Amino acid sequence: MQQNFAMPLGLDFKKVNAQVADWKKRETEPRPPAPFVPIVCETAAEMRNYRERFLLSTNWSQKLSDSTSREFELEDREKSLLSTVDRCNDPKSNLTRSERGELLEKINGRDFPSAATKHMDHPTMIHQDGLLDKVREELAEIRKNMPMLVRSAERYLEELRHIPTERQIFEARQREREVEELIR
Repeated sequence: MQQNFAMPLGLDFKKVNAQVADWKKRETEPRPPAPFVPIVCETAAEMRNYRERFLLSTNWSQKLSDSTSREFELEDREKSLLSTVDRCNDPKSNLTRSERGELLEKINGRDFPSAATKHMDHPTMIHQDGLLDKVREELAEIRKNMPMLVRSAERYLEELRHIPTERQIFEARQREREVEELIR
């Protein structure tokens, strides 16, 4: 007879599963963007520091562009690998059996018994990733990060509109000098 160790804790698995499903649903829902509040600089030095700090920070629009181009490259690579697999599996292929096996193993990966269980009748198999697995893994990582990159790029471009220009900094500096001359 199996014992259920969760029951003494009073856990209701239906409620727990419903909560997990609710969390996952909320996680995938698009979040409204936080309103951008521009930083107000009063002096030319503050304006200059804010501008330099912003320009030295991460350029999220460039990062999004790089990520998108990498995604397209990986999609093309995946298509070419799949077409190579189809060509290898084609009975009219001019590849020998060993060449075909090596090529498919390189693309699809291979399974081999683990060192601890290889002496048993049914050893545990370990999968070594092939090129296709690696491409798909990187593609999935890029697609997972894409919503965050889009939000960050939008925020970056919104803030870019409010960055003080060199002319604004110069005019603020002139106003400060005029005030200093009046005080003297």
